[in-house]
Amino acid sequence: MGIAKRIEVGAAAAAVVAALLACKGGANQNQKGVGDQPGGVALGLGDIAVAPVGDYVLFKRGDELATGNLTTGAIDTLPVQKPSRLAFSKQRPFVYVGTEATSEILAVDMEARKVGWRQGVPSAYTSVLRLMSSKDDRFVVSAQGQEVQVFDATSGAPKGSFAFEGALIDVQVFPDSKRALAVELHEWSGDAPSTRVTVLDLETSARRTLTVPNCADRVAISADSKRALLAPTTCQKDPVSVIDLSEGAEKFERNLPGFGPVALSPDGTTAVAFLDRDSIDLTLFDDPKLAPTNAAERYHLMLIDTGNLSYEFVAAGDELPRFAITPDGNVLLVDTAWTDDAARLLDVPSRTFKPIAGPKVRLDNFVLTKDSSHAFVLQGSVYDLDIGSAISSMVGTSFTPKNINISADDKALFLRVDDDEICMFDLATRSCARSFVAVQ
Repeated sequence: MGIAKRIEVGAAAAAVVAALLACKGGANQNQKGVGDQPGGVALGLGDIAVAPVGDYVLFKRGDELATGNLTTGAIDTLPVQKPSRLAFSKQRPFVYVGTEATSEILAVDMEARKVGWRQGVPSAYTSVLRLMSSKDDRFVVSAQGQEVQVFDATSGAPKGSFAFEGALIDVQVFPDSKRALAVELHEWSGDAPSTRVTVLDLETSARRTLTVPNCADRVAISADSKRALLAPTTCQKDPVSVIDLSEGAEKFERNLPGFGPVALSPDGTTAVAFLDRDSIDLTLFDDPKLAPTNAAERYHLMLIDTGNLSYEFVAAGDELPRFAITPDGNVLLVDTAWTDDAARLLDVPSRTFKPIAGPKVRLDNFVLTKDSSHAFVLQGSVYDLDIGSAISSMVGTSFTPKNINISADDKALFLRVDDDEICMFDLATRSCARSFVAVQ
C-alpha cells in the first residue's frame, strides 16, 4: 500500500475510532496525569506532558516543542517541529515524540537537548497516531490506522511491523514489557459481533490472534499481565469479555454480563463495569437471580473481583454512568456524559453514594492527586473537589485555562493560558508561581 493511501486509510480509520470511542459510559477517559497517557500525551491538542522523573514539563508552543524547568523556570525549545504525541522513557532521560512535519517518531535526549534517533511512520498526526513505550525501555510502539510498528528504544532500529485487516480501536503495551495487544474494529455475522484481538510478541514479532464474541472498545489489562477485560458501551451485544493472557496460551475465557469500558483499581483486584436493567442477557449470569431485572433504577455499577470473577451491583440511577477510580481504589467519581447532572462519589468499601456539595462538577477534564484527597476539574474555571468531605469549590484564576495537568508532588497544577504560555499554579498560594513563556 502506498504512503498516500496508507495515510488516507489511517485518517478514515481514525474517524471510525473517534466515533466509536466518543465519550459514552464506563471508564472515564478524560483524566490527565503525570507521565504517559493512553495512546501518548496529545501535545497536538494542547495537553501538557509532566515528567514522572525529572524536574520538567513539555508542551507545544506554536509549531515547536518546548520544555520548562520547574525549579529555575528556564524554558528551552527542542528540535521537534509540529509535535503530535509523546511517550516517556521509563529508564532514561528520553522522550519519544511524533512529528507531523516529517511523519516521524523522534527519540529526544532531554539532557543533551538533541535527537537521538528518528524513524518514519505512515502518519504522525495527533488524530491518527498512538505512541507508547515499554516499562523496561526496550521498545517503542507506534500505531496508525491498520498498522503497528515496533522500534528498539535505544537505537531506533525497526524490530517489527504488523498489518491488520480492520481499523485499530486500541493498542497497548503489556505491563510485562514483552507483549502488546491490538484490538480491531468488530464485524457482524447476523446479530452476533466478533472482534479480533491480537497479541504481539515484541521480542520475536510473532502474533497470536483471538476471536472474542463482543464489540470492540478499549481493553483493561491487569497489572500482572495475566488477564484483560473488553467491554463496549454501545452495541447490540455488550458483555464484559474476559481474556486469559497466559503467555503463549492467550485465549478468550468467557463473557460476563455488563457494559464498559472497564476501569481497573490500581491494585488490580477490582474491575468496574455497569449494567443496564433494560438490556440484560440472563444467559450470562451464573445465577440469574442476581440480575436486577425489576430494579427501580435503570443503571447499576458492577464491581467485579478480578480473581474469581464474582460480581455485585450498586444502583446508580437512570443516566448512563461513567466513572474514575481514585489512586487508593476506595472511591469512584461517577457522572454521566449524556446530561449535565453533577458528579457523585461512591465509597467503594461501603457501596454507598455521597452527593457533592458546592458548585456542580462534571468530569470532562480533570486530574487526581496521588493521595486521593482531591480532584481538580477544568470546566471553564478550575474547581477543587475535596473527595474526603465531598465538597467542591472554585479555584480563582485571572485567565480561562485551556488544558490542565498536575505536578508529580501534587503541589501545583499546570494550566495552559494560551498557545504560548503555561502557568505553574501553586496550590498553596493559589497563584502562578511560574509562567513558561517561550521567547519568539
